[in-house]
Amino acid sequence: MVQLQAKRVNGLGDRAMDKQKGKSFWARHPIFTGLLIFFVAPLPFVPFVDSTSVDKGPGQEVGAERNDREPTAAERRELAKRAFEKRALSHVASVIEQDRLGRIKRSILVELDQEVSMAELEVIGRTLQEQEPGFERTFIEYLLPGMQAGSGAWATTHFDPELKVTLSGFSPNRPAQGAQPTATQTILGIWKVQADGYVITILREGNRSVLARTYFDGDETRDPVRESQALLGTRYDFIEKSDTGDHFIILENGNLEARDDLGQIFVVRPLQH
Repeated sequence: MVQLQAKRVNGLGDRAMDKQKGKSFWARHPIFTGLLIFFVAPLPFVPFVDSTSVDKGPGQEVGAERNDREPTAAERRELAKRAFEKRALSHVASVIEQDRLGRIKRSILVELDQEVSMAELEVIGRTLQEQEPGFERTFIEYLLPGMQAGSGAWATTHFDPELKVTLSGFSPNRPAQGAQPTATQTILGIWKVQADGYVITILREGNRSVLARTYFDGDETRDPVRESQALLGTRYDFIEKSDTGDHFIILENGNLEARDDLGQIFVVRPLQH
């Protein structure tokens, strides 16, 4: 009887083992299978993280797209306008003086670092006027390097009350030119008098000298002059003597000085010729 029970027990065990052998590894180890499913199954659904975007802060992706986009025609025009205005204002060397008459008139004297175009003068004038727009009229005069205050302005931008831009001297778009010598004449020097808008050319023909003045509108005058040596340099007096003693001196450095009985009028540098 005991042996029979043992056989029955052994038989049951054998059948149980046989059933386990027939099952797969995953079925035989349900706990391991469950853990594996818990940790491994979600992996396909984890979003891929691009390493190149890790360092980007908020809004950087939008900015990158904006930088890559080609600017529109309107944006290009606005950028060009701002660059032009910045370049024009950069030529203002200093505001020499300002005078105000109540709220009726404001007068400004400006020194530029070089000649500028009419369009650039308009930008400068409007910018200065907009700094104090409460005046009925704003008058702005411009000097170039070497010009003396009170001896005339190279250009003006007057708001009277509408803006009017004027050039008293030569425009950068139309370079100054001196007088043309004849076949028997030689040029001693050419100087541009910017404030008055003319070019002085001193010509020599044999033992005679001529002082020519060529204006920016094309007019020209030629006057015979007498050459002599002075302490400051070579002096030129008009043959028809001036009542105020006007004369010119070519200084040792090549500059031309205009003088009268009261002293110096102006000094200008020579033009290349």
